[in-house]
Amino acid sequence: MRSGFPGDMLTLRFTDIDLAGRRTSMRPGSVRILRPDMLARLSFNYLLRDRSGRPVASGSKTLVDTLNRTLSGNAGHSRPLYFG
Repeated sequence: MRSGFPGDMLTLRFTDIDLAGRRTSMRPGSVRILRPDMLARLSFNYLLRDRSGRPVASGSKTLVDTLNRTLSGNAGHSRPLYFG
């Protein structure tokens, strides 16, 4: 961001955060269970302002984590997945 738009300011306002899957419980140490059809999604509005504060670009985006689909492997098999 800094190299492409020096001095500009990017503001993100998250409108939805879907971590995908379901938790086994709400206790600490619980496990999130993911299936190939459950993809994590981040939806947000963005606003890019130049050095003087004038809007340069704005809009809405949704990012989808398709990596979970490939890590989960065959739908008939499962294995633990750890995030650092």
